[in-house]
Amino acid sequence: MKTRQLSLLQKKILLSRGWLTTQSTDFSSALLELCYRREFQAGQTIFFEGDEMDGLDGLVSGSVGLYSSPTDNLPVLLHVSGPGEWTDGGRALSKENARIVSPVARNDVTVAHVSTQSLRALEGEFPDLRLRLVALSSIYLDFFTLLNADNSNRDIDALTRAAIRRLLGEGFLPGCEFPGDPVEIPVTQNEIAELARLSRNAVGPILRKLERAGAILLGYGKITVLNRSLLND
Repeated sequence: MKTRQLSLLQKKILLSRGWLTTQSTDFSSALLELCYRREFQAGQTIFFEGDEMDGLDGLVSGSVGLYSSPTDNLPVLLHVSGPGEWTDGGRALSKENARIVSPVARNDVTVAHVSTQSLRALEGEFPDLRLRLVALSSIYLDFFTLLNADNSNRDIDALTRAAIRRLLGEGFLPGCEFPGDPVEIPVTQNEIAELARLSRNAVGPILRKLERAGAILLGYGKITVLNRSLLND
């Protein structure tokens, strides 16, 4: 694993989507100056559920699968994160700071990491830092609330559409309110089925129907969203 400072382009990516779109320019700039770049290869686990947080991690490039590990069960894929998303909630300075997911690199990824020590130093400049971290935690809370609401639906068509909308960040991720189309998402049909808590055989016909309607374009290991308005129920 290599570590380096962030480039201007990498900082711009983190400023354009997700948590930092809700923060002031001076705070975001100061935070990103403290970040350094970490690179992971496909298949590497960035950290494990239950680990003590050692700071914050924002995804700069690539995609990461977020997994939870229920007791005595195989890991469950909860979400596929893209650039601009931070890989855990903002509890780095709280007493209860155990990691709540295990992010696994799905391809070669670059992550911006800021250590807990650097966050404590930043608090001297920004005394409201903990409130700002609450805003990050609320994104995770919104995601899990949305996930539970989506999964309470028993309609397989609605479950599939909802899974794709979550991949776009709709309903929980700041900076995604008025995005343009098309958007390419590096996700397989099997992964969409897992996110929707459905079988591959159930999801396949629905995806093909969405493709015929002009909502998406199916590709090898990816889908491209052409018209997200057609994903609404």
